[in-house]
Amino acid sequence: MSLSRLTTRREFTRNLALLAATPLLAPSGAVAADEKPADPVAATADALTEAARARFGNILPEEHLKRIRGSIHRSLLSGDFMKKPKLQNGDEPAFSFRADLP
Repeated sequence: MSLSRLTTRREFTRNLALLAATPLLAPSGAVAADEKPADPVAATADALTEAARARFGNILPEEHLKRIRGSIHRSLLSGDFMKKPKLQNGDEPAFSFRADLP
């Protein structure tokens, strides 16, 4: 590509798509065998705790932030647990309602 020629929109889009797909092209064994993948729930809880620290760190003591992190982690685990069962369209709810008639 020469400096005198401008990039077209198509070239820009193609280059952008290639740049975005580069991490997907890496072999799946790119992680070292001795490295364990990080727990995504714990990483999310840490990130949300850091956001709370950035927002309210001046008024919350460290002990409260540790409790907040535990609460966030439990909530995320509960959410993952609730996503596990695969429901079909015709599945009934886990409860049934019956009105008591006189």
